Order: sequence, then structure tokens, then C-alpha cells
Amino acid sequence: MRNIVIIFLIFTALFAQSNQEFMLKDVSVEGNVVSTANTIIFTSGLRKGAKISSAEFPRAIKRLWQLGLFDDVQIKYDEETGNEVSITIVVLESNIIGNVNYNGNKKIKDSTLILLSKGEELKVKAVSSAKFLVISGKPINEEIARGGPFVMNTKAEILQAVQDYHNGTFVK
Repeated sequence: MRNIVIIFLIFTALFAQSNQEFMLKDVSVEGNVVSTANTIIFTSGLRKGAKISSAEFPRAIKRLWQLGLFDDVQIKYDEETGNEVSITIVVLESNIIGNVNYNGNKKIKDSTLILLSKGEELKVKAVSSAKFLVISGKPINEEIARGGPFVMNTKAEILQAVQDYHNGTFVK
């Protein structure tokens, strides 16, 4: 949290004299292992070629932090050329699953998603810290589209969800 405040203060100091808009020349990502760079950039709302103001940086950090996937999120200022800036989003991912041994099901190798049918059994032994999310429900037999952290029925619904999220109108 301290790092977030420091980064926020640096960007505030850099752009305090004017809240002018500038163009993002380049956006890169460091520190990601599980999360893709595209997902991080997509969720942050800081895309190459976008016109933004300095007020967007704390919002981007907040959006990424709210995913619950990271122990730390920072935005590093890399370069300024005229009205263009290059940044790096630096993340430290939370440990989602540590070492896990699966017993009783020969089909399962190392996986983060396991689908079981009615009557199947899974025995799990965590050999280091691990977190699990278990979901149960009836199949809905509908098409599924996925984009970043969103899952909907169509790509159009994904795009609308992203727009709503960035506009602050996405239902929580």
C-alpha cells in the first residue's frame, strides 16, 4: 500500500502544475506470471495510443487492485517525448495456488481448472499454502465468451461490460 501512495505522489508531483491530456506512447507490463499482459493493460484502461490525464493513474491502480490478484501494483514512468509518455505497469501477483497433490484421479495433471461430473471424487492435499475456489451448479448450456476478467455469452456483451466498468456503471 505504501508503494501505491508513493507512485501516486510522484505522478501528482509530475503533473500537478497542469492536468493536461497526453498520449500513451507505450504501455508495458512487468512482474506478471499467471495474468497476461493484455488482461492487465485491458483492466487498467491504460492502452497504447490513448489520450489520458494524470488522474487516470490512481484509477488504473485501483481497478487492478480490486481484481484481488495482486499483492502490489505500481505504475512506472519510463519516458516522455513531447506530449507522449511511456509507462510500465509493475505487478506482484498473489500466490493463488501453491503446490497441490491430486490423488484418486489419473486424468488430472497440474491444472488450475478441474471439471468434475456427478459422482466423481477429488481428493486434494496441499503441500504448501494454497487457495481454492469451488463452484457447483447446473450446466446452463449456453455459449460463453471470455475477455479479461469478464465472462459473458457474447463478445458484444464483453465489450459492453468493459465499457460499463470503465465508466463506473458496472453493477457490483
